[in-house]
Amino acid sequence: SLKMTEADAEDLTVLLVKQIVGQIPLPVPVSDFMTTEVVSVGADTSLLEARSTMALHGHSGLPVVDENDALVGMIDAEDINVAEAKGGSDTLRRHVSGFMHQKAFSVSPETPLYVAEQIIIENSIGRLPVVSGDAKLQGIVSRTDVLVQRRMWYPHVVTTELPAVDDGTSEQNERSLHSVGPVAGNDGDDGWD
Repeated sequence: SLKMTEADAEDLTVLLVKQIVGQIPLPVPVSDFMTTEVVSVGADTSLLEARSTMALHGHSGLPVVDENDALVGMIDAEDINVAEAKGGSDTLRRHVSGFMHQKAFSVSPETPLYVAEQIIIENSIGRLPVVSGDAKLQGIVSRTDVLVQRRMWYPHVVTTELPAVDDGTSEQNERSLHSVGPVAGNDGDDGWD
């Protein structure tokens, strides 16, 4: 039989806790997976030019920056469509600054994945600018980026196999994956890409 003193048990507990804590992965910062080559527009860009830039790059929204590349807002396709519907095609000649969201959500490069995910889901946004301490645009994280990272870090939570269904048309049934985690509200915005 093994006999341990209380001090030995305490030392063993401390050692085990240290080993367990050492195996817990650190939170993934957004700087590890953000897009650093960000397409943006200036506040004095016309709505028409912003729309064209979105179409050219396949984006549904863009960060708006000042002459120092500091984030001053966000503009998305819906903002432009609403402006055009209310004011006609002449509105498209006006500057983005009059229609952008000036209070845009943003994060720092050190922000953990789970915080970025929470901001995106709770606010039903498709993209999250990453800025430095002086508000300079460093990158962007899309809803898709977050989902890809979740799948990499938490595959057992994000996906699961569906049971095979025999519909009589094929000898082989493919296995599919589906999301079992919370889904962000569908605001008609498919995100950055």
